[in-house]
Amino acid sequence: MNPPPWFSTGAKLKGRVFPSALEALRCLETEDAFHESLIPELALFHVSDCLATSIHVNAAGQHSVAITLLRGSLEGLTLVDLGLQANEYRLPKLKKWSEGKLTAGDIRKGLARDVWPSYGEGLWNEPWSQFFGNLARALHPYAHYSPELMGWQFSLPPTYSGGRMVAILGPSTYDPLKATRITLLHALVIWTVGNLAVLSGHLNSSGSLTRGLSELRRQIGESGLLFREGDWGVELMPHVWFDRSVDWRKQA
Repeated sequence: MNPPPWFSTGAKLKGRVFPSALEALRCLETEDAFHESLIPELALFHVSDCLATSIHVNAAGQHSVAITLLRGSLEGLTLVDLGLQANEYRLPKLKKWSEGKLTAGDIRKGLARDVWPSYGEGLWNEPWSQFFGNLARALHPYAHYSPELMGWQFSLPPTYSGGRMVAILGPSTYDPLKATRITLLHALVIWTVGNLAVLSGHLNSSGSLTRGLSELRRQIGESGLLFREGDWGVELMPHVWFDRSVDWRKQA
């Protein structure tokens, strides 16, 4: 069966999204605060590296490592978002962050108050603050080894044996459902970075990128893998089972 449409759309956009975000960040560079200007650019490189490595280990069946790397990209996304704001807003906060006087959580609270109301909607019809806040809370359990993270190490075939669940354990136990769900989150990170770059208003040409991101958003939002609960804690539960009559590879 062919992969879901968001798989190929996300892969195609990945090579455009990160250079576009870097272009937008470099428009804001200032010699008077060169160190602070570099922080969001380095954060963008971190997000890109986390994503690339997560894609690699996910394909190898190391799903708990893949989801941990996605959690590791969250703080980077926060700093990229801050870095795309006007210098008078971003530079004092970037300086405080580099001095350990401001956390990424503090930055997100400020963005939710001052910036996110202008961003429009998230993946569905929810405000951006709800979308990103839910995503941050849902990824939080994967910062450290936890029972939730342990759940991503099991391979659970979509069949039962004698009425009991059959779990396959191993150091790299590939589970196609878990792998595809994480790949959808990869596409969501790509969409988020691209959307932030477009929203910044600093790109010389964003028309075709905007169209691609709009299509990716539609495809992710219509995925048969999502429950549309608006709660990413539910969307990111390690163990999910579908009725045998449901093909989770298809769009809803």
